[in-house]
Amino acid sequence: MTGLNVRVRLLDSVWMLENLSGRLNGMQVQANATTTSLLAYFTGQQPTTTIKGTFAVDALYLDRLRRLLAPPTPSVGQVPARPRRGNAGRKQEIAARAMNLFPPGLRLNIGLRCQRLVLKSDTLHGLAATVRHDGHQVQLSNLRVRVWGGQVQGAISWPTDTVRAQPVAARLALRFTTLNYQRVLALLARPPRRSASAQSSPDASLQDMLRDANGQVEATINTVLLPAGENLTNLRLRLNKNGRNFRVPYLTFGTSAGGTGRVSASARLTGSELQGAQATIRLHYQMLDIQRLFQLLAALTPPSKKAAASMPKAPGDISPLLDGTVTAGVQVTADYIAYSSLKGSNFKLRSKLSEGWATLEECSLKTFGGSMALRGKVQMDAEQGALHPLHAQVRLQEINLPELFELASALRFDVMGPENIRGLCTAKPTSIPPLMLPSCPCWHKRTPT
Repeated sequence: MTGLNVRVRLLDSVWMLENLSGRLNGMQVQANATTTSLLAYFTGQQPTTTIKGTFAVDALYLDRLRRLLAPPTPSVGQVPARPRRGNAGRKQEIAARAMNLFPPGLRLNIGLRCQRLVLKSDTLHGLAATVRHDGHQVQLSNLRVRVWGGQVQGAISWPTDTVRAQPVAARLALRFTTLNYQRVLALLARPPRRSASAQSSPDASLQDMLRDANGQVEATINTVLLPAGENLTNLRLRLNKNGRNFRVPYLTFGTSAGGTGRVSASARLTGSELQGAQATIRLHYQMLDIQRLFQLLAALTPPSKKAAASMPKAPGDISPLLDGTVTAGVQVTADYIAYSSLKGSNFKLRSKLSEGWATLEECSLKTFGGSMALRGKVQMDAEQGALHPLHAQVRLQEINLPELFELASALRFDVMGPENIRGLCTAKPTSIPPLMLPSCPCWHKRTPT
């Protein structure tokens, strides 16, 4: 330690350190603390020491801090600490490697402020927390920190004794002003380090620590930036995680086109992969542009796993939604809709999304003076720019034929013009031509069947 400046008051084994400042292993430190048996602990004459007070540091490097806090060598005749069991589970291995900085004998109750906490793969900014360690458990309460562009608050605790199967527990509140959807996917898809040097390192990434934690997270995000089409606004969500299983009881949001949505979901996480994921999605619009809805789904929809494996993609291009990883039920309602020349009202859509296909269980609206309903399947994960096959049955009820053929002419169907058509139509066609998503109506001229 260099540049040390401190006032020390001594009372037997109790030391009171006042206005301590200096550089400790390259880190600028300020502290006020009361310690008990500090010298005897670091010389190996006492098994424990207690430190209470406040500490402020400009930067904490986890690897340096681990070396500084390494337990002292026991004095002659003192029984060494029992080694930790080598066959502990993966969660306990993560806790032991990444989070157990404090030896059992180092008892803490301190207020910590840190401008930067530097981990192996991430940097946390503006860290503030109350740190307590009783020899068996570490608790971080009143936690505040900035990471990944957002503000995090809450509490975290984890056991120092990894012989017993106790995972890290967290209760956190996250707030982001703006969050890039593709950047989040890239962070989640970042594979764990598997190199020999990584295996020998005691420090895991923040991603690994969160993945192996239990608890609850509540998040508030003003704007979620999607690759194209609509953005999500005023997003609120709660995530409950227990072991490999997690549940999202609610996720609510608005869209930049004036829609509102609510999602509930559950899944099982194995490594970085979702398994058994199910979701229910409800959307409502006062005025819905169908093409923008397709763009919203397309922004969240990657190719299927087989298609993704056949072409190189950046991690941010891969999403679990609608690629077969997540089975979702989607309900969309709108007071009014617009789709090219098609205008209508009282729109209702109920669909199931699984393995890259959308099964349209109900799709109905009032249009052309009557009503139209559709049932069928549409492929959602076709390559960009390709036709998205739509196999459907359409029911027409009291449809005004001149208006219908005017739409068909606008869509470049090879049919008679609306000036040659009169009357109403009630019919049940068995199929319609392939549909282009999301860039409809850029179809080739064709004759409908």
